[in-house]
Amino acid sequence: MRFAIATLGCKVNQYDSELIREALIASDHTEQAFSTQADLYIVNTCTVTHRADAENRRLIRKALHLNPQARIIVTGCQALTNPSDLKSISGQVEVIVPNQLGNTLNINIPRMLKRFSGHSRAFVKVQHGCNIYCTYCIVPYARGNPQSRPSKEIIEEIITLCENGYKEVVLTGINIGLYEGGIAELLDQIFSMTPIPRVRISSIEPWTVDARFLNILSKEPRMCSHVHLPLQSGSEKILKAMARPYTKPYYHDLILSIRNISPDIAIGTDVMVGFPGEDDSEFNETLAFIKELDITYM
Repeated sequence: MRFAIATLGCKVNQYDSELIREALIASDHTEQAFSTQADLYIVNTCTVTHRADAENRRLIRKALHLNPQARIIVTGCQALTNPSDLKSISGQVEVIVPNQLGNTLNINIPRMLKRFSGHSRAFVKVQHGCNIYCTYCIVPYARGNPQSRPSKEIIEEIITLCENGYKEVVLTGINIGLYEGGIAELLDQIFSMTPIPRVRISSIEPWTVDARFLNILSKEPRMCSHVHLPLQSGSEKILKAMARPYTKPYYHDLILSIRNISPDIAIGTDVMVGFPGEDDSEFNETLAFIKELDITYM
């Protein structure tokens, strides 16, 4: 059987798609580009924005056009939050929640990756889910409560990836700072138990960063000199409306602390503009706050 996978959204979705890919190849199926005629199309959806939902629909229609007789399976976050929207596109579309995908396709989805196709560095999912419920965010409804992978399994996966030629892994999760036992403890185990030359952390929420993590970030030579800390707004009013569990002074002091211990580190952030209730005053407050911060990219 010829299959094609399209993945939208975050690194966690990309990791999940790679597990599906490995399972299908292990079952003697052949992968090909999504732009070609296949027997099976899988769309791993994102639903974090309305644009993501629109792209999900576009890819499903593309698959229907490429091969009207193909099997089309839609999974991922929108399959969990709004399956009826996806099913309404065509009666040919099968909407399958992620944990039922193996049974549906009659494949054994592995617990760990051996490779990460098309990437020079491999993503390693260490955590799943979030229970913070920021007011703008649908992710906790799609991904559920926090769950952490056992460190032993993560270590084994990283060693395998390293043996297969990968020089860098990116630890990723829905809210990676909620890793049970602490992300710093996991990092210590990775550095002591694996030979991987470089470890990078994907986006980490500011309130989950502690002194132990910062110490590793600044002193561990195999830790990539990079951290991404979402801000979302520089207005106290809007932060409260978003239900973000930190204040402007906290975020400012965190950036200052990082710069003090590691002046050359790359610091990234995210900012939302036009949040409901934001007027010119809140926008300008955010703008002025960003100008105060020593941020590398936004």
